[in-house]
Amino acid sequence: MRKKIKIELIYIGFLIILFGILIIPIKNRICNEGNKSVALAVEYDDVADFFGIEKLSDFKTAGINTVVISDDRAKDFLIETENAKYKNYPAEKYLGISSKKISVVSKLNLDMVFSVQGDISLIPRKNQNVSAVILSDDFYGEIPADFNYTLGLVEFTKQKKVKKILKNSDGGYRVFKLRWDFDYKKNLEKINRAAVERNIGIIILDLSQTTPDYALEYIRQSKKSLGEIGFDIGKPESIKTINSNYAPYTGIAKIISFFIAILSPIICLLFIDSTHTFNGKFSLVKSVLIFLLIAALSLLSGTAVSGLLANKDFMLGIDLFRGVKIVSIVPILILIYMLYKENLKKFLKKPLLYGEAIFIVFLLSAVGFYILRTGNYGSTISLEDNFRLFLERILFIRPRFKEFLIGHPFMLLAIYLKYKENNFLWKPFFIVGIIGQISIINTFCHIHTPFFVSVMRSFNGIFVGLILGIILIYFYNLMKKYV
Repeated sequence: MRKKIKIELIYIGFLIILFGILIIPIKNRICNEGNKSVALAVEYDDVADFFGIEKLSDFKTAGINTVVISDDRAKDFLIETENAKYKNYPAEKYLGISSKKISVVSKLNLDMVFSVQGDISLIPRKNQNVSAVILSDDFYGEIPADFNYTLGLVEFTKQKKVKKILKNSDGGYRVFKLRWDFDYKKNLEKINRAAVERNIGIIILDLSQTTPDYALEYIRQSKKSLGEIGFDIGKPESIKTINSNYAPYTGIAKIISFFIAILSPIICLLFIDSTHTFNGKFSLVKSVLIFLLIAALSLLSGTAVSGLLANKDFMLGIDLFRGVKIVSIVPILILIYMLYKENLKKFLKKPLLYGEAIFIVFLLSAVGFYILRTGNYGSTISLEDNFRLFLERILFIRPRFKEFLIGHPFMLLAIYLKYKENNFLWKPFFIVGIIGQISIINTFCHIHTPFFVSVMRSFNGIFVGLILGIILIYFYNLMKKYV
């Protein structure tokens, strides 16, 4: 018992010291995330092709402040002109950014984003109205020596070459290209989420499949929706280089972060094992206090990871926390071994029964589903999407399902069962409950999410999960009376 307490205290002491060292990096990160301006953009070619470029003035009045201008290809340009100058151009040759388009946008006093797919050397120089340059991953040519534009990284695209360039730059933007949806209210939710939760600086609206009136209303509502959550339409601040003194130690920071994410859930077991049994009418209150202490340990661990990885590359999404699925499953496997070591030894020495085989298949299926839903790309159903939207509307930042619906309620029940009556069910419930603590730490591993959003998400999960956990304990005691 004393050995377990000693390990627990050493680990908590290590986290506190680490937190003290990382106060400045965390503060710098929070300051970098404080900008509340978002660029609301449309594609120049979309406006010209579907509405007529004269409509751009109306779009500006509705709320657009930025226009994306793509470089022209010779085969597209030759459709509009018979100028002999271009007759010998290869059809796939890029002609660069049109000076005529730049002039049209500049007269309206709108900001610009250059989208370059071809020859980067043809990009116009030193235009103060250009917020960012987006490079496709198959651009060619050398970047000019006097290139003074900030690059944009489009979310959910590879852009490997661009990421390499951004690693050596002073800053960059996260860009979100939003596909058209005839029910644009769904897109308003996506716009808000992008601005609040993913540090997006430039949002590009797709207007290629709608009418002028509907497009104008879409823009107005987008601006209004962002305003309601505290964002204004303007020129955003780029995500700049911060904590450069820590940059040489990024590799070490990744390793420490990885081990914190694995060890913290295991330390929770040492914590719960080192607490004395209690009885009486205050059992529920004491269970809640122990749960909150465990959650505080996870929050401290997550904050330490957040500080260790607080740099431009992680905030832009150029670099990512590696091994999310590993740190989600390995602590559970270790805890199963620690809690059922003797049972496992006996199980391996005897023949497998049909009932046990069915249980193993069920268990592996549950683990597989858990792994598939871990990370950023798990699929969802419409009912789940609607429930997410409901939670966002009432809590602003949606807590994770794995925390408030599964992990936290079962963790609270496990603590209650262990200390109130030492019921054997506390072990499986604790293993289910640890999912919530793992999820808290994983929340802070998403460095592109602003720090305060991760904090609020975790607190909302703890609060709602605690309420559901108390209800779960109530139903357990109710069932015990009738069984």
